Amino acid sequence: MTNIRMDELSSVEASAGLGGRRRLANVVSALAIVTWACAGGPAHRTPEPQPSQDRLATQIRTITTGEARPEQQESLRQIAAIEPAAVNSDLRAAMAEAFVYATRDGTEFERVRQTLEHLLAPLYSPNELATALYGIPSRPGPTGEETTAALLAARLPASEVSDSLRAAMNHAVTVISQELYPYQLHDRVLVGALAELFTDEELTRVIGSIETVPLTSEQIAALRVAFRHWAYPAEDRVRDLPSPELRLAMISALERLNEIHNTEESEIQRLEAAGDRAGQDAIWRERRETGWSRGATRGAALSWILRMIGDPAALPVLAGARGHNRADLVPFGEAAIAPAVAAIRSPSAHRDQMRFLIADLAMIAATPLVAENRRILSAVARGFLSGETLAQKGMSAGQGLIIDAAADLALALEDPSLTAMVNRLAADPEQLVRLGIAPERADELVWGLRERIAWSPEVRSPEQLVAVLRTIPSSLRPTLSHREAAEQLEGMSAQEMDEGLRAAMIDAWAHMHRGTRADANRWYRVRTPLTNALVALYAPADVARHMRALIQGEDGPDQDLAIEAVFRWRAETPEEARVASIEALEHLNSEARETGRPGYGSRHYSLVDAVNRLGDPRGVPASIRAGTGLTCGWTAPDLFEELVEELARAIIEDTALGWLVADGLRELGFISVRGGLRRQPEGIRALILAAAIHFLDERSSLSSSVSAEDRVAILEAALYLAVATADERLADRVNQLATDLAAVEALGLDRAEASDVSAYARELLAARPLLGLSDC
Repeated sequence: MTNIRMDELSSVEASAGLGGRRRLANVVSALAIVTWACAGGPAHRTPEPQPSQDRLATQIRTITTGEARPEQQESLRQIAAIEPAAVNSDLRAAMAEAFVYATRDGTEFERVRQTLEHLLAPLYSPNELATALYGIPSRPGPTGEETTAALLAARLPASEVSDSLRAAMNHAVTVISQELYPYQLHDRVLVGALAELFTDEELTRVIGSIETVPLTSEQIAALRVAFRHWAYPAEDRVRDLPSPELRLAMISALERLNEIHNTEESEIQRLEAAGDRAGQDAIWRERRETGWSRGATRGAALSWILRMIGDPAALPVLAGARGHNRADLVPFGEAAIAPAVAAIRSPSAHRDQMRFLIADLAMIAATPLVAENRRILSAVARGFLSGETLAQKGMSAGQGLIIDAAADLALALEDPSLTAMVNRLAADPEQLVRLGIAPERADELVWGLRERIAWSPEVRSPEQLVAVLRTIPSSLRPTLSHREAAEQLEGMSAQEMDEGLRAAMIDAWAHMHRGTRADANRWYRVRTPLTNALVALYAPADVARHMRALIQGEDGPDQDLAIEAVFRWRAETPEEARVASIEALEHLNSEARETGRPGYGSRHYSLVDAVNRLGDPRGVPASIRAGTGLTCGWTAPDLFEELVEELARAIIEDTALGWLVADGLRELGFISVRGGLRRQPEGIRALILAAAIHFLDERSSLSSSVSAEDRVAILEAALYLAVATADERLADRVNQLATDLAAVEALGLDRAEASDVSAYARELLAARPLLGLSDC
């Protein structure tokens, strides 16, 4: 058979469409026969030998490297000559991988994508498409089969979508809606396809059938389609407004979901008031086990749709749906006030519902209101700020967010008496504590209130500041006084600080800096301004001196503050401090080699971050050897090539540091996906491939000094890199390791470890082409 030109194959797409899936092979054959006859017919030509499908699969997979080659077009022509029933599984998988890559790549491989789509269509029956869709989601990500199935199923005309395939599509969009990444493409095309399958009558029937949770996959699919149609402003909508029957079905469904959601929230609130933690946990467990969250999420979708449609008939049910979306009622303006206030006053209203309703009312209150509505909203704000409404309902203020929302409403109304109530709360956190709010949380709320009313904090003398700072080591939590003192210090000049105040600042800062991660988060709003105040006292010469002292073994707050200074100065760091910082990092690297992995939040990590931000090529080797300043996190794009080269060399030369090697190999993998390897200079490409070969080559064996955990991590990372490069030789090796346990054991693993690594290799092969989590 003669070769079919690419433009002839493309014309098949234009004329046949995917609906001709079963006829495609005949169309291609007919084109080939015509071309062959024009060349003289069978009596004048010797039939070409059947190409090796293994060779064709290898050639087609080169598409996933991102490099266009002449043999790829030749392979496509040869594949077109093979009867669909004769295509073996490996060639089909290779075509699927290339098809997925070409689809993701954009326009460069558009002609290839079109051709592959036509060649793949007759290779999948509806049942095979359904089976692949039911496999979603898979580990470690979308497989070529899953993506191909989603794309092909989405292009089928409605007449060719069987009930089983449609059920599989419903299933896929249901599970994807829970764990979207990295299935965005599948979600988009399948929801788009289902939008063409669901008629308005079907949407009305299915959405109207919602009675309880968890929702069925068909119900979720119907809601996803409705969201696609109507959850956007009028100018961006896919369709005109839904029919009155469908709107009524959505309102009724949301009403039923509201009842379920609000009843359980009220029960949780009752158990909270009774101190019954076990009862609360039991409800949360049941929700997880029954998929309750899907029901709540769909309630949010319905709320959003009804809001965007703007049907006033939906206002009462939208007011009852609070706790899902904020600002659902705002577009309705004053018309929303009566139903919102009615929902707040309802005996069944729960705290989150009321909080969101009050937040909506605060936004509505910022617009002109009639006097009666202003009076009604003033009463609502006053009732919550005084605590009377909560007392009448027998509930506490919880985290205080409902009081915060009421303060917003009070300020929006610009009523002097309400503003005075907010001022009194801002002056005395004990008033919030009496409403049942924890003291630390009350301080946070008071701080927020003060920012909104332009509060003028007390200006303390140096002696008073010292007294406040000295309470920090003995305090279990930060207070308003601590925060006010730190912010005052941040605004002071060096001339205003005597030695006693500076010493107290350093002691307080050192106490917070040495705390646990949880403590660091808790004290963040005190520690940050205090850090800024202290760093302002350090000259470049001081920083260089403290860095050199670190190398000599000094271990104190001066060294940590010097690191903080470099972190903040970034590329503006003067030369002396810059050089000393890089030397200090190399010193800590040497210590890490002797002691193993550095601890989270340690000085080592902080110094790596600081050196990274210098943007200095001299810091690249030290940062890479630290194992934490890797390429994707680097802040100086101009040094990207230097980083990649140094990373690859460090991996090859320093195999004893498993934590560095595994992370580095993954990083090189992220660089290589989606044709990224081809975009690197030739020398760096060779180093990246050498890094994978270094650990996967049959002559390799991991050092016995590497822990079992790191051995597995290193080899799995090397496998990821090998598959990410789409290199043919590495692919052969990964295939061997996926099927031959002895070959994996020969790399220095025991049988159990080898079994895990081999299974991971099979998962990676199924997930080709790897498209990456980031685009470094």
